[in-house]
Amino acid sequence: MRTPAGKLLAAAAIALLATPALAETGSQQQQMTPEQKAEMEAYTKAGTPGAPHQAMASSVGTYDLKIKSWHEPGGPAMEDTGTAKRTMTLGGRVLLEEFSSSRKVDRVVHRL
Repeated sequence: MRTPAGKLLAAAAIALLATPALAETGSQQQQMTPEQKAEMEAYTKAGTPGAPHQAMASSVGTYDLKIKSWHEPGGPAMEDTGTAKRTMTLGGRVLLEEFSSSRKVDRVVHRL
């Protein structure tokens, strides 16, 4: 007669043996149809960086900033200093700007 612990051990052994077999069959990729291949090529071509990305890349660098802001119409300007660092990321597709100022704020600003 089998005990509950023995049944549990047998079930765990079967699960451990079956998992690699299932993983092997799941890892095989399906072949793409000609239509899917054409779509993939079109998406790849559309995602390739071009002239607009080169124009954005021309502004890459570190900048010293002098900032003026007005908090009420006709009021005095509040002056501040800061820096901006611009880098291209994601394979030259995105311009990332990291901004910091001498003014203490409770959040970090990242602009894409």
